[in-house]
Amino acid sequence: MIGLLKTISFPVIAAFPQLLNEKILLLEGARTRLDVGSIHGKLHCAGHGLGHAMLIDYQNFLLMSRFSPIIRMIMRIHFHECVQKALISAACLTLLLISGCAASSSHGADNYFEGRALQLAIATESGDSKAIRRLIVEEDVDPDKTFSREDGIPMVAWPLRTGSLDGLRALLENGADPNARAYKVVDGRRLGYNNAMVYAAKLDDARYLQLLLKYGGDPNTRNSAGETLLFQAFIAGNQWENVKLLIENGANINESNRGTADTVLSWYTTRGGFEHAYWLLEHGADPTVMLKSSIGAPDRMLIAEHIFWGITTPDLLPWQKKCQQWLVARGIPRPPMPKGIRDKREAFGFPTKEEDIPLL
Repeated sequence: MIGLLKTISFPVIAAFPQLLNEKILLLEGARTRLDVGSIHGKLHCAGHGLGHAMLIDYQNFLLMSRFSPIIRMIMRIHFHECVQKALISAACLTLLLISGCAASSSHGADNYFEGRALQLAIATESGDSKAIRRLIVEEDVDPDKTFSREDGIPMVAWPLRTGSLDGLRALLENGADPNARAYKVVDGRRLGYNNAMVYAAKLDDARYLQLLLKYGGDPNTRNSAGETLLFQAFIAGNQWENVKLLIENGANINESNRGTADTVLSWYTTRGGFEHAYWLLEHGADPTVMLKSSIGAPDRMLIAEHIFWGITTPDLLPWQKKCQQWLVARGIPRPPMPKGIRDKREAFGFPTKEEDIPLL
């Protein structure tokens, strides 16, 4: 828009002196036609608003018209310059005001994007679906190949950072890939930056992750450090709704995050979160995953150990009981109590001998 105004305004300003020469400076012979007159010593023109400075100049011009042609020529030139300067100033002020009203980012998008990519980022912040569609469809801004200058943030992740669900929806409706990802090479290895799925898994508003999953987001994506989305949701303040969404949309519930037995069920059972653990058991989590020793010690059934011997808060004891019953009903026996759990029980004043600890 600004470019268009410049294109129109400046040629008009440049051509205006010629118009002045041909039309305006013939006021001497056109006073009657323009209804120019003097009232109380001041120049007036019905239906026309002229600048105060130009009124004075023209009034002087009329007063001096009885003098020599040279003086009239000087006044004519001065009047001409005054009008031209006034028009240029008005045009510049107009452009300045329009520039100040141009859309800008309230989230610092100009620190990450530039050009039309910046326009698209700003449009997503306000959820401007028409502008988003125009930039993608008509101006060929490819959101799947548009990443921030730093951190490789994909365009489809920008609405997550700015809290614009409508902006995210508009991008996805116009073909943006929820799995778009930038890569870098480090020591000969191709490493991926975090994508929108990683950011969404950590948000406390599950609608963003739900929308990305609806449009084909991969629930088994890993972050730039190679960690699962389930772990991202868990470690970011236990975003339980996101954990459930991922599993219900195909995340591998028994996939290890890093080491052996490092599954979503183990994260909850080792922390006494038996209400969540029971939901996970009901949705396919395997409590018999073995923790393999790196020092030659016997493998351990870590998850079952915590379900049978772990301690928790009183409000979660009924859920621990449900988990124990779930394992017993499937013939999964009580494993020996490991030293770590025994020490923890002792520290909190709980019985430590296996024979003194009945099933709940």
